[in-house]
Amino acid sequence: MLPQLLAYLLEIIKTQYQIIVYLIGVILGKSLNLEDLDEPIQKPYRKLQVDDLPIIGVPAILDYRKLLADYESQHVRPSRSIERRANAKHRAPDSLTCPRY
Repeated sequence: MLPQLLAYLLEIIKTQYQIIVYLIGVILGKSLNLEDLDEPIQKPYRKLQVDDLPIIGVPAILDYRKLLADYESQHVRPSRSIERRANAKHRAPDSLTCPRY
């Protein structure tokens, strides 16, 4: 009698487990089969690709007087100077220079 009762209760537990998995799948919108979770994903990964090295050249040395004259000849007015705000939080350091100058 006892083994039959245990087998019957075990069947009820398995059925309840299947119902719980189904309801979780309905709530989350995907199935939660143990068979799906046990199998590893076999995806072919892309081969490693390395970009070409960038071409690094020496920047041309420019003269600011010539650039200002060119700007004035093209736009018929002198270039406006940059005016920094007095209460600016971020300031460019004095050691910072243009690499082309």
